[in-house]
Amino acid sequence: MQFSKQIVEIHPPKGKIVQYKDKSIFILEDFQGPGTLGTKLRKAKGLLEELKTSHYKKVSMFGSRNSNFLAAFSLFFKLNGFSISTFTYSHSSYRGGNSILTEHFSDSIDHFSSKNDLLVSPEYQKHKNSPDCFSINEFGIHKGSLNGLRSLWKHPVFEKFKTIVLDVGSGLTYLSALEFFGSRKKIIGISLGLGIPKMNAYLKEQELNLSLNVNREYELISPAIAKSYNSKSKTLSQFIGEMGEKGVFLEPMYSGKSLYTIFHSFHKSEMNEVLYLHQGGLISVVGDL
Repeated sequence: MQFSKQIVEIHPPKGKIVQYKDKSIFILEDFQGPGTLGTKLRKAKGLLEELKTSHYKKVSMFGSRNSNFLAAFSLFFKLNGFSISTFTYSHSSYRGGNSILTEHFSDSIDHFSSKNDLLVSPEYQKHKNSPDCFSINEFGIHKGSLNGLRSLWKHPVFEKFKTIVLDVGSGLTYLSALEFFGSRKKIIGISLGLGIPKMNAYLKEQELNLSLNVNREYELISPAIAKSYNSKSKTLSQFIGEMGEKGVFLEPMYSGKSLYTIFHSFHKSEMNEVLYLHQGGLISVVGDL
């Protein structure tokens, strides 16, 4: 695979109105980089700005083997001249598109069967504590990543809608939206991976760790289909196929569940005031490589 630095340049997101049965919604697609790595590249760019004045030439990162975060950050930092040490974990041997990108752009990669085994390993601890290597938290959670997301919220299209709906996985994009818009917008997060009580506690912890002052209640809803993180659903697969025929491309872990939830949970009268932010990550559907 040959890539140039130009592929990680950040471009404005593109919007479209999509009809499903008797409802329609405005979807803003933040499809950045190869395989629509998406909003993660904005986070990586924000973190890079933080590191420009430092002496670091090496970064280490850890995460799930097939995570969009590792693929986006390893590609971005490698193309910006950094040496990459990556640590991955997974209980299965499955390798998808994200995993292939991560392996290609990592100078070294160590794999573990569990997150706990990874975190206590001497190899990971050596890189994490090295004065010459910047250690990136899982999911890229960092104040610098938050700064990178502000370029997204400044797009004028957001001012046309009262409600913004987005997936909540790591929570960074959701917290960033709450901080940026304050009380001016209704920000609804679809909680993916954690039940709402646990997600509330997790977001509060991240808010404190990042020294944010959101000063408002989180508005979270559960997915209306395939509620557990890795669960599959024939109905969801059919919905994703229907959307694909309309030129809206989704994956089953995040965007597919979220858009299905919006169409099946929101009243028709509400939909013209709602913007759904599609954060990319479609390369995750390329798999078993």
